[in-house]
Amino acid sequence: MRLFIYITFLFPVLAVAQSSLSPRVTDSLWNVWQDETQHDTTRLKAIHKYASDGYLFTQSDSAFYYAQLQYDFAKAKGLKKQMADALNTQGVSFYHRGDYAKAIDYYTHSLRLREEIKDQYGIATSLGYIGLIHRNQGDYAKSIDYYTQSLRLREQIGDKKGIAASLNNIGIIYRNQGDYAKAIDYYTQSLKIDEQLENQQGIATSLNNIGIIYHYQADYAQTINYYTQSLQLYKKLKDQQGIATSLNNIGISYKDKGDYTKAIDFFTQSLQLQEKIGDKQGVIGSLDNIGTIYHNQGDYAKALDYSERALVIAQQIGAVAEISGAAKSLWEVYKTIGSYKKALEMHELYVTMQDSILSEESQREVIRQEYKYNYEKEKVVDSVATVQQMIVKDAELAKQKIEIKAKRNQQYALFGGLGLVLVFALFMFNRFRVTQHQKQVIEEKEKETQRQKEDIEEKHKEITDSIRYAKRIQNAILPPQKIVKKWLPESFIFYKPKDVVA
Repeated sequence: MRLFIYITFLFPVLAVAQSSLSPRVTDSLWNVWQDETQHDTTRLKAIHKYASDGYLFTQSDSAFYYAQLQYDFAKAKGLKKQMADALNTQGVSFYHRGDYAKAIDYYTHSLRLREEIKDQYGIATSLGYIGLIHRNQGDYAKSIDYYTQSLRLREQIGDKKGIAASLNNIGIIYRNQGDYAKAIDYYTQSLKIDEQLENQQGIATSLNNIGIIYHYQADYAQTINYYTQSLQLYKKLKDQQGIATSLNNIGISYKDKGDYTKAIDFFTQSLQLQEKIGDKQGVIGSLDNIGTIYHNQGDYAKALDYSERALVIAQQIGAVAEISGAAKSLWEVYKTIGSYKKALEMHELYVTMQDSILSEESQREVIRQEYKYNYEKEKVVDSVATVQQMIVKDAELAKQKIEIKAKRNQQYALFGGLGLVLVFALFMFNRFRVTQHQKQVIEEKEKETQRQKEDIEEKHKEITDSIRYAKRIQNAILPPQKIVKKWLPESFIFYKPKDVVA
């Protein structure tokens, strides 16, 4: 029994409807690509959509060819992002043909280009695709590592749709390892995000995968309910691979309920659609499931035919889980018909594949990655809280600095004012001293002048007194003026200087 777990693809430019475009749309896209007057990026977008939406899930070879046209043109123009997108399309084309070695080679090349140009969204997409290849090869340790890297990056860039896809893909790892509680937890987280985003593709995927968990718990009513909801959405989206997946899973539910007629009808519808779109992994599951029905009905020849075809294709593409499923079916048929040697071979192959899937190392790595992811997530939360505390502290420090600066400015202003007052006081004091000195000098000069004046006046008085005294002496010596004028009328007296009379 092969339940189909629907993988959420993270193709960057891929529309939700993974089906062929209408002839009118494809013609329009091709005309844009052929029109050399269009801008280079416009032409590249057209050929990219032409390859991915038009052919990727129906004619993988054609998708590869048109993606090569995109790659060559982008390389000639030096457009690394468009080169990486083309390589990714080619990787998906190989994945659907079951060539995992070439698929991972193209995904890795695309990843390197995206890392060069720091295309975070593209890097997360490539990591998811590489994780998917490792999951299909049964290397869950590597798969969970790539899925977790993709999830962390999508959380960093806020890509909610991508986060939902990564959670869904991690849930698949837990389901394959039998941890259904963990699986349904991741599926439910994914579903909630897709419902918030109204992402119908993601909702359909999660509904399908949750249905698988209920199937393993033998709750067939819930199982068919979830599968039917998923099928309706896939039909609405015209998602051929999703439709095939839901048809197959509904068939398994009817098989386990014992309604083989309905079961084989759903399996056949699923197989025809998977062969049409070239989904080798899907073909393996449907073939093996049909083989199981024939085994239960006792038609061992047909049972061996279908399950052997499933095993051959699974071994060709290296799908570990699918090899395990087909080997288990063949082991049971060979055991039933008494072909014990063949039964032993198939049983050994089945055990080997199961050991690879359920190895302790793989489980430890899954647990380690989960704890690492949760630790880093908590560390980010703690870091955010720390940063917020630092911001508050910085704000408080900044406020304190502003207050200190304001107080310091006030102090500077006060000191400056006091300094100016002091300088002015010193200036005034100095002027006062100078003025006082000048006043003192003036007063002394005035006193000196007064003394000199008094001396002069004293001398003048002395001289005057001396003259007067001399005059009186002369007058006493000479005859009176009247007598002189009487006797000598034409005469005059001439006084000659003499020493000061004591």
